Amino acid sequence: MFYTFRYAEHKSLPNEPWVIRQVGVYHKFDIRTKQSLIILLSAVPDSKAYDRVLRTISNEFHKIEQRPLYLHELVHSSYFAYWKDYLGAYERILLPIV
Repeated sequence: MFYTFRYAEHKSLPNEPWVIRQVGVYHKFDIRTKQSLIILLSAVPDSKAYDRVLRTISNEFHKIEQRPLYLHELVHSSYFAYWKDYLGAYERILLPIV
């Protein structure tokens, strides 16, 4: 399985406070051996998702063994909340114009 996941990130720049970034996820799961190969591609070093995945692999590997798709949950949940803030920021800008 391979996909890209886009997310909003707050940059705090005056002209453009938000940027849309993306992360690529590659996951190969061998049903016979129950082993996974997961590659996380991100242009941002030490991104929130990368930190959470690394911490989980180091400290809670049993969760990954029990649920092979758990790492996908970590990646997605790392950035979903950002969309709410992104949309709220642009709503505050656009509503007075409308």
